[in-house]
Amino acid sequence: MGFSLDQPTYPVVHPNPRPGKVLKNLSFTDLGWIAAFTLVSAPYMYMKGKPIRVASMWYGGGIGFCAGVCFAYQNSFKRFAGVSENAKLVKKYGEYKPE
Repeated sequence: MGFSLDQPTYPVVHPNPRPGKVLKNLSFTDLGWIAAFTLVSAPYMYMKGKPIRVASMWYGGGIGFCAGVCFAYQNSFKRFAGVSENAKLVKKYGEYKPE
């Protein structure tokens, strides 16, 4: 589980959500970031991995995919923590009220 070092500027939906909840609420933009990281890194590694181009492409694509998932997870977590714009999440789950 992660935590945010920034002060929330938007309503907090959940200060420490479970990973499944964060992944379930990835936006279309987040999925685009995953695709972008993957689609940039695979051809780049194909061009740079001269002796073994195909293997380099697959490993580069995998690394790009992992980087994209981490970036998308971070963005989704920030929406839950109130650091990024989260009007849709507030409407769906409501604002967090500490007990």
